[in-house]
Amino acid sequence: MHGVLTGLRTTATLALVSMALLAAPATAAASDPPDGATPAFEISVGFNGPQYRTAEFPGLTLSAAINLTETPTRGLAAIGEIDASYLRLGRMAGARIYRRTGPLYATRRSLAYFGQFLLGGVTGGESGVVSSQGGFAVQPGVGIDYGRGARAFHLQFDYRAVPGGFIDDARMPDEHAATLSGARVFLGLTWRFFPR
Repeated sequence: MHGVLTGLRTTATLALVSMALLAAPATAAASDPPDGATPAFEISVGFNGPQYRTAEFPGLTLSAAINLTETPTRGLAAIGEIDASYLRLGRMAGARIYRRTGPLYATRRSLAYFGQFLLGGVTGGESGVVSSQGGFAVQPGVGIDYGRGARAFHLQFDYRAVPGGFIDDARMPDEHAATLSGARVFLGLTWRFFPR
């Protein structure tokens, strides 16, 4: 029960952050940054799936990126990610390499595509007769951001491997009902701050 409450609190926090970012103006970072500017900081918020079959809602993900390079079309970023999903709470960190088809703050939209590698841990939870056990996690992935200026659409595909992570159902005492390892899709929005 404690794991479920923790997951719900984290989900509520992510929802509040999402609403605050949606209300923020697109020019929160600065007015009229130059075409070749690179944001120092990016936040992506959205839904993730698929979930275990008894879940009643999708998971939520909050990802924060600190861009370590300032070139207009390519670079390296440090990534932190929190994932609040049914029967699991993930905390991951790592690095991202990205490339853009054009400057972010130009009059035309640009596509930023990236590959990343995250390490961290997944905490299990409990819901009725279903419970999960987490553990160390490895998460390679790829994705895109498409937009102009301070906002973009975010689409990410990754695979989270949790070697010791399983879902158990009390009605199936002799075997694990599922594993916490698996492919994941993260769909949401990205906000960019502090262009330089």
